[in-house]
Amino acid sequence: MAGSAAGRAQPLTPLLFPPSSLLPATATNIRVGDLRAQVEEALGEPTERVPGWTITPAIEADEQATDNVLETPNGRRADLITTITPAIAVHGDTPRVQLDLFYAPSVVLDAFTAHQNTLVHNANGQALLTIVPNALFLDVRGFAAVQSTSGGFSPTGPVTLNQANQTQTVSGSVSPYYLHTFDDHGSLRLAYTFNETLQNGVSPFLSSTPTPFAALPNMNLTSNEESGTFRTGADLGRVNDQIWVDAIQETGFGLVQNAHRNVLIDQPAYAIDPRLSIYGQIGYENIAYPNAVPAVRINDAIWAVGFRLTPNPDSVIDVRYGHRDGFNSARVDASYALTARTKIFARYSEGLASQAEEIASALNGSSVGAGSNSVDELTGAPVLLTNQLIGVQSNLFRVKTLSLSAVTAWARDTLSLSFLHEEDDLVAISAGSIGFSDRGTSAGLTWEHDLSERLKGTASLSYNIYDVSGPAPGSTHFFSLGISAAYSFTETLTGIAQYALQSATATLPGQAFIENRVLIGLRKTF
Repeated sequence: MAGSAAGRAQPLTPLLFPPSSLLPATATNIRVGDLRAQVEEALGEPTERVPGWTITPAIEADEQATDNVLETPNGRRADLITTITPAIAVHGDTPRVQLDLFYAPSVVLDAFTAHQNTLVHNANGQALLTIVPNALFLDVRGFAAVQSTSGGFSPTGPVTLNQANQTQTVSGSVSPYYLHTFDDHGSLRLAYTFNETLQNGVSPFLSSTPTPFAALPNMNLTSNEESGTFRTGADLGRVNDQIWVDAIQETGFGLVQNAHRNVLIDQPAYAIDPRLSIYGQIGYENIAYPNAVPAVRINDAIWAVGFRLTPNPDSVIDVRYGHRDGFNSARVDASYALTARTKIFARYSEGLASQAEEIASALNGSSVGAGSNSVDELTGAPVLLTNQLIGVQSNLFRVKTLSLSAVTAWARDTLSLSFLHEEDDLVAISAGSIGFSDRGTSAGLTWEHDLSERLKGTASLSYNIYDVSGPAPGSTHFFSLGISAAYSFTETLTGIAQYALQSATATLPGQAFIENRVLIGLRKTF
């Protein structure tokens, strides 16, 4: 087709730690969905981009029965829920545009609990447009999902049916950037990024206080970011140096109003051999949240030492330890191809951020992978942009996240294991709200089996522990079991049947419940 790869949008070779890593990304984990496509991509299976445009509209109609629609410990109420979901998937690959977009709004109608009727949005997309070949580009990203407000649920679902416990998250960014290569001397990247992140739902309260801990539906974050990066080229041989400057200005609800984050970093590196590089960082940061309670201001040096190991073409291990955000911390980003069928992912990170900032940072540091799921741009690991394990708050935290996952694919079976631990230590609150530290731990297993060419079955287990400290300390233990089957009547018509059991025991008031769900549905693609 017309237009070589050189003439298409070509991002600069990834930095060891690009500006998008200035904030801690949300946890890496495995989503339940198009698991086979995810695993094949994770294992490094070749993914050929089909030239031109592919537009796939679809519609799904589901009928769901539940014996506890409000997920309450007492006064259980059964209901029948009808969900209509039109969807569209767009893939584009032209000399000027690379695009992957998925959007699926759902109309949810409860037969006996009419106040639950709602419209929810699920979307994931990224477009890279070439404005001037090899020079000027435009990166556009967007994401939408629904999550639990209270936390304590399985990170990847299923989503709570109680609308009073749902938060709709929408995040989008637009980033024009300029690239220039000075032959073998180096490369320059200049960028501007605008991001808008909105969270909407019913404001949640602890039983002990009339003050909300998330001021929904007013939580929003608007950020403007300017960045410049210079990376040396082949002239220096084994030596490489990256210098970047990054400035973020924020506005929105609560403590992000008039917040800013300015960073200057120099990162020299030395390639011991083609597989192993060592590097250091030295720099300075200026961070301020003047409207936080208490106000937060950090003017401090940045330093780090680390290494990047590429043991084989399908693996990368990046480890560093240093000083950032006013404290010492470690960071690990790793994906390792254990065998041709099995890949392991690991991430550990610490950082200072609000939850809205985490979402915006994760969006800008990920891309759309197989099954329309987000994947990390460095390791290819699946990424959660929203996380049902941790409660929604509008406050500032020191966030510590550890995630481990493994995926294996055989001819007719796909297996994934996942572990996630997150600690959010409260640093400051938004005026007019309360805050608390919390932590969650989740372990999950998903098995997908092709019973025949037409029939596919999936089983999943998840166990989660969520602990809250502060005004109303307590904990929730949450267990979920899911079994589903999908039968392809034709190439474009699929029948779906699912059963889910959710059980929560809790010392937190109102969090204990048990629920059974049964769903049948049809999906038609065009």
